[in-house]
Amino acid sequence: MFVLRAGGNRAAMRAAAVYDLRLSAFPSRSSRQVLFSSSSAVPDGQEKLARIIEDYRKKNFAQTMPSRFVKQVLDAVDEDKDGFVTVEEAQTLLKNIDKACELSEDELTTIMSDINCDDDERGVPLDKIRELLLPRKTT
Repeated sequence: MFVLRAGGNRAAMRAAAVYDLRLSAFPSRSSRQVLFSSSSAVPDGQEKLARIIEDYRKKNFAQTMPSRFVKQVLDAVDEDKDGFVTVEEAQTLLKNIDKACELSEDELTTIMSDINCDDDERGVPLDKIRELLLPRKTT
């Protein structure tokens, strides 16, 4: 992880930022807190889910851009195409990528309820899962 200081060479700062992004599409927890805007740390369960999906992408879809991969995953996981992901749909995704053993149904239910702060009965909106899997950088 490069630490960029104010007053540095802009070209060197851009090169360092690009190099850091190439190292990992999902930075470690400590660097995520520095790089991405969030008022609090990402809860462990959500981070674990994001890591499972990212590890699967790196192993099976390394040539695919993370944003395209997440779009394809969300299209596949939302079986009824209602714009929401239920716990059952998320469980099916984990089974399909052979990662169901890494998260219990109780853990997944807790993660999904944490993400769904609106307590929508239909499930978690796709946008909230996209935000979890593709955190936005702040400037």
